[in-house]
Amino acid sequence: MISEEEAVRRFHERIVPRFLSHGVPRDQPVLVIVAGQPGAGKTAVEDRVGATLGTGAVTIDADKFRPVHPDFIPLVTRDDRAASQATHGDAVRWVGMATRHCIEQRYDVVLSTTLRTPEAARSVLGEFRDAGYRVEVVAMAVHETASRLSVLSRYQEGRADVGYGRYVPESFQRDAYAGLLSTMEHVEREHLADAVHVFLRDGTQVYGNALGADGRWVSPPGARAAVETGRARPWSPAEIEQFEGRAGELAEQLPPDLRGELRAVTEDARDRLVVRPQPPLAATAFPHPIGSRAGRASPYGPGSPGPGGPGPRPQRGRGR
Repeated sequence: MISEEEAVRRFHERIVPRFLSHGVPRDQPVLVIVAGQPGAGKTAVEDRVGATLGTGAVTIDADKFRPVHPDFIPLVTRDDRAASQATHGDAVRWVGMATRHCIEQRYDVVLSTTLRTPEAARSVLGEFRDAGYRVEVVAMAVHETASRLSVLSRYQEGRADVGYGRYVPESFQRDAYAGLLSTMEHVEREHLADAVHVFLRDGTQVYGNALGADGRWVSPPGARAAVETGRARPWSPAEIEQFEGRAGELAEQLPPDLRGELRAVTEDARDRLVVRPQPPLAATAFPHPIGSRAGRASPYGPGSPGPGGPGPRPQRGRGR
């Protein structure tokens, strides 16, 4: 890791101007965590959540901070698959600095993370909640074979575009995939968030719950089950075609030593590459999230206001 002095200097000179300077202070700031395993499609949902919160919302993502590291280019040039681990400690440190900076400024925050442990959820949600934020969690319900293929695809796209890619070891992917389930169960059981949501990769909301004015969940907790159901949902013909097409391209493009990983992904996806009837998505009117600011529109469709929608704010700390 680089020195503390160097880390602080780079944070103020490189990270704040580029990633945080557009933040707008709010009287009632909001944190929305977008959680899921690598390759689950968090970035697209982060963009939608940010648009919902408004132009003054700030996104905190460790992966976007890695290039600030002074050794980033030498590291990715020498071994791009080891670069993420080599810069991990400093990226996490910068996330902590960004978190404290945004809390001090009372910016709305969209935080990208895996939430692979209940302890991580309790720590980050508690830090923002104790600072007076309304906190929400969006969990991505994406089957692991789809996300594992996306990780390989993203890696290869980076190699083609800029000469190096961003790689995530399979062991980390699997830990994040499994850990999200227990984390979401913990978040609801311990009332760590004011609202929780579950989204498919295409942005469809399949679950929503929120704390009412009495500090209780409006609906029986079911975030874990919703993630499991969303992951198990049969793929559409278009999704199957897209998966098979991209896997075929990667079989020709990936470095030879990664093609075994690709074969394992496609083998694990075999039972999903069959067209099956898809259960209809019910037109559910999800509970409104807590603590909206007047006039905020939602892009999530009728009856599904998504992060930042209207509703009463519960007493701080209730049920924690």
